[in-house]
Amino acid sequence: MTKRTSSPSRRPASCFELNGRNEQIAIELEGDQPGATAPFRPVGASAVSPPPPPGADAEGIRRNPDGSYTLDSRMVEGQLANLSELLTQARAVPNFEDGKTNGFRLFSIKRGSIFDQIGLRNGDVIRKVNSNELNDPAVALNVFQELRSSRDFQVTVLRNNHEETLSYQVR
Repeated sequence: MTKRTSSPSRRPASCFELNGRNEQIAIELEGDQPGATAPFRPVGASAVSPPPPPGADAEGIRRNPDGSYTLDSRMVEGQLANLSELLTQARAVPNFEDGKTNGFRLFSIKRGSIFDQIGLRNGDVIRKVNSNELNDPAVALNVFQELRSSRDFQVTVLRNNHEETLSYQVR
């Protein structure tokens, strides 16, 4: 049974029972202040900015006419040098299909973050990086380590029930 709760002093939340345990999902509001309201967005609308037009540069990131992205190697190194900051720019949780992990769902992507600028969207499920299926956190960690030295890579995401492959070149 789902029960919705909300009060001016608490975040709106959805409470439910899962495997005999009471669970709660809090809804993050803009400004996260008591009495704040969630912005209206039509179903499927992204809470992050649209991708930059082809040729536009955003802090070492260029979207190419073919939809791929070119990333400046110094910008990538700078982002990876401060992992604690990088990990505050988006959240990822395992995504399940038929009881099995089939990737990692992204949410709370900060507007203007590197994740936003490279075309990732809230709700995307990262299913593969290159040919590596992300069906286990250990695999995801290994893939992340490999990406640190990669010059070209592809990320396959499930977006609005369609698989898309995003291509990146680090130069």
